[in-house]
Amino acid sequence: MGEKINLKVLPDNYNIKVEEGSKLIDALNENNISVESTCGGKGKCGKCKIKVLEGKISNITDNEKKLLSEKEINEKIVLACERSILGDISIEIIDKNKDIVEKGKIIKSNKKINTIVEKIYLELPLPSLKDQRSDMKRILDYLKTKNNRNYKLDINLIGNLQEILLENDYKVTVTILNDEIVKIQGNNHENQNYGIAIDIGTTTVAAYLINLVNGEIIDTKSNLNEQKKYGADVISRINYSTENKKNKEEVQNEISITINKIIEKLIVYNKVDKEDISIVSMVGNTTMSHFLMGASVNGIARAPFNSVFSDKVIGRVNLLNLHSLDENTRFILLPNIGGYVGSDTLGAIISSDMKNMKGNILLIDIGTNCELALKTNEEILVCSTAAGPAFEGANMKYGMRASEGAIYSCEIDLENDINIKTIENKENPVGICGSGYINLISHLVQKNIILPQGRIVKPEKLGDYVSQKIKARINKEEKSYEIVLSNNKNSKKVSIVQEDIANLQLAKAAVRTGIELLMLEGQIEKLDKILIAGAFGSNLDINNIKKIKMIPNIENEKVQIIGNAAGSGAIQILLHKDTFDNMKELTNNIKHVELANHKDFNKIFTDSLML
Repeated sequence: MGEKINLKVLPDNYNIKVEEGSKLIDALNENNISVESTCGGKGKCGKCKIKVLEGKISNITDNEKKLLSEKEINEKIVLACERSILGDISIEIIDKNKDIVEKGKIIKSNKKINTIVEKIYLELPLPSLKDQRSDMKRILDYLKTKNNRNYKLDINLIGNLQEILLENDYKVTVTILNDEIVKIQGNNHENQNYGIAIDIGTTTVAAYLINLVNGEIIDTKSNLNEQKKYGADVISRINYSTENKKNKEEVQNEISITINKIIEKLIVYNKVDKEDISIVSMVGNTTMSHFLMGASVNGIARAPFNSVFSDKVIGRVNLLNLHSLDENTRFILLPNIGGYVGSDTLGAIISSDMKNMKGNILLIDIGTNCELALKTNEEILVCSTAAGPAFEGANMKYGMRASEGAIYSCEIDLENDINIKTIENKENPVGICGSGYINLISHLVQKNIILPQGRIVKPEKLGDYVSQKIKARINKEEKSYEIVLSNNKNSKKVSIVQEDIANLQLAKAAVRTGIELLMLEGQIEKLDKILIAGAFGSNLDINNIKKIKMIPNIENEKVQIIGNAAGSGAIQILLHKDTFDNMKELTNNIKHVELANHKDFNKIFTDSLML
């Protein structure tokens, strides 16, 4: 054990004790201080930038010389995963985005509200020598008389049952789920009945506070998934968690930390008593669901990709270490469908109501993991594609989330210049968001500055019809070329490099391959409608995704952006008991298609790489 030294972290002004000689990123992670690291701390992504204000730190590394600009090095910016702390030190986390982009609009159902949990106020007859029934029987008899239904009581409530009844003169409110009393509160709380729906994404976790009395979505909060420190994609996190038991527990703990942070914000900001949160519904891909439950991911990491569980899971929130809620609050984790296709896809299928639409309907939920669902006249087929983090801007050199200062599009005048557009119209761009890469690259391909194979054209190979200003933006970058979008003295350099284009090609080819193979399996030749879901999908230009051939050529009016369909499904499960009751039957009738071993996979994937 090394000597304990002081680490001061700005802008949040944390003062913590860390071990001398420890890696800076490890010290931050151990103290739950977030720093972006899409490569899992392996010195490859260059995202974990920290400014050293004062103090002793190890020397610059070869990786830093490759990933940091000369200006950044001169300004004492370092990579947290590359440096060790050698003495008392003060640092600043730069580019810290506290406001996370929302995951898209919510699909609202027109169905009448009939929630899966109900609250019933009871004014019980007091015990007497003539009425010596037990407290439990007294409650169950009252409910039987009131509703003509047989109920049971969660045995975890027995310990404090009599105290609650005595303290409240036998006037209490019971919360009921599936004819089981899961919570008892003193006095009348019938009108204080809330639920939280949570969409556990690989990159972003979003939660929605729902009034279960009137169906109102009161508020939504989101946060980056704290598991990001172990990698931007599920494969990186799976590899880390399977190394040993300690790593497995760490990965599970990070998702609990993330969810607790969001729930605490919802409760505090909206002044809701945590005891009035009756139920939490959750959706996520298969890997996220397994991490949440602390289940082994060894089986889903390799063929034949068998999971530990697939049916819905119902339990008390303390099983998930959700200390932000009353321990008797229940959670429901929706069923996984198969392979890597999880409950988030089921949520999207439910909320989009694609099952009841006419024709061949394709649903694409675009994110770090991309899930596809195809409804034909005969069946619903689903698959998952490993699109990777390119759509989130995560593994791109200047990639970032869709927040202030991110480049999201451009206009190209070949006789003049490339004019970029940034979120909030900021003059000095700070990076490029995921949808920005698609918009930029599609424009550059259209203008023949990037070839369909994905290669940047050398400036001397561009004709006279291209201005010198545009040619000057194309610079040699190590062994390939880059297209510089911003590099003035007041802002940092932002460019598209050859590797970015390759990453986008791989991501979009994965999506297109999934579409083509589902259409083959469904024996259909044309689509009647495409539904695009997810945060990334909410910011897409339909023309641009058609230009890079990510989706089949279809009329724009047949493409619908539907927002956070997965989260919407989690909400609808809370509000509509019939949807909840029919969930198992729907899941059993969905056919999962495994793409990896499909005979046509390699050919279609290779063809789909073209822009």
